[in-house]
Amino acid sequence: MPDSADNVRFLQKHNPCPYCGGNRFVPTYRGNIRYMKPCVCYQSMVLERRMTAAGIPQEFWDADLERIDPSIEAFIVDKENNRDIPVDLRVFGREYVSKIKELRSRGGGVFVQGKVDCGKTYFACAILKEALGDGWSGAFYTVEQYLDALKTAYEDEQTKIRLRQQREKAQIWVMDDLGAEYLGSDDKWALARLDDFFRWADSQRRLVIVTTNILSKEVLTERYHQRIVSIFKKYINTFINHPTGFRAKQGQTTLNLFLKDANKYP
Repeated sequence: MPDSADNVRFLQKHNPCPYCGGNRFVPTYRGNIRYMKPCVCYQSMVLERRMTAAGIPQEFWDADLERIDPSIEAFIVDKENNRDIPVDLRVFGREYVSKIKELRSRGGGVFVQGKVDCGKTYFACAILKEALGDGWSGAFYTVEQYLDALKTAYEDEQTKIRLRQQREKAQIWVMDDLGAEYLGSDDKWALARLDDFFRWADSQRRLVIVTTNILSKEVLTERYHQRIVSIFKKYINTFINHPTGFRAKQGQTTLNLFLKDANKYP
């Protein structure tokens, strides 16, 4: 079975794009000057390759901030004032991507909490996909997949190279489903590796979006030692509920508030 890029080239040859005819570029004009720009089909192919390289599961390739149901309740936790601030996930996601450069210089990962099937992974992938489309490099792992990849890298040179390249290039990471990984007898090793990753990401100003079903701070602290949890405290803490009819007003966001002093949250 050919890979996805081969599929795209096959379609371009046998079912050419109606805009560019399979040439991947279309003419446009700036005043009287004619120049060529990438066609939407080429842009889609490039984005698909980037999603493949980042490791985004194909089931989330269609993730789109604009497709997020606006009736989903979502809040940013403001601990200083002891309140939950309603936020429109679509607006938050767009502003987050637009401020990646600023966030990297100041620190501003996202810690997304919510019950099973409330849309955490979709939201994280939508942000990552948007960032890839803007030219940023990224990586997606479930926490369990990341730990498995580290174990495999001890014996598999290809996996080791891939992880090293991702560490060098990826500016935004998704670490999905924290708490679903099985620690078992390797709990000390796994916790040490997670500690290594989050401290590395923090020191190198990599943005990390963490999703988890763990809703209790006590359970989180009990499962992961204080050094890891202390890094999460620097992240913007977002809580997603199941749809309950709440409709956030378009444009309502508090991202700028958290940029001023991200270390206070959650």
